[in-house]
Amino acid sequence: PIVSATSTELNVFENLIKDNSANYCPDCSGNGDCPQQECVCDPGFTLSDCSLTDDEYQSMIDEKLKLLNALKEAYENDPTTEKATMVLEAMALLTQNHDFNTEETMVLVDDIMENTLKVGDPDTVLEEE
Repeated sequence: PIVSATSTELNVFENLIKDNSANYCPDCSGNGDCPQQECVCDPGFTLSDCSLTDDEYQSMIDEKLKLLNALKEAYENDPTTEKATMVLEAMALLTQNHDFNTEETMVLVDDIMENTLKVGDPDTVLEEE
């Protein structure tokens, strides 16, 4: 449950950053320019509003990877239907905001879905009927 709670907290934080960046031009958080109503970030800054440093963004991605690996381990240690449901719900929250998904996070999500939860396996039952 602590992994699920942390997943929720990270999702709330990501959405807060995204919501605060809705009207980012012409300011670009003071970290970029705004030609043609779209921010072009100064070196070292990222997101559509240039609000995070590359290091801050990478820290968030690293935290997301830790959470995803903890979810995977939690299911592997207790492969129950309830745990699978918790993992799926937490992963849905962690991947909800596309600005905070990288190829690395999505490859890990795909791996968990296919190889840990075996979602594509016809013998896998995630919820009892």
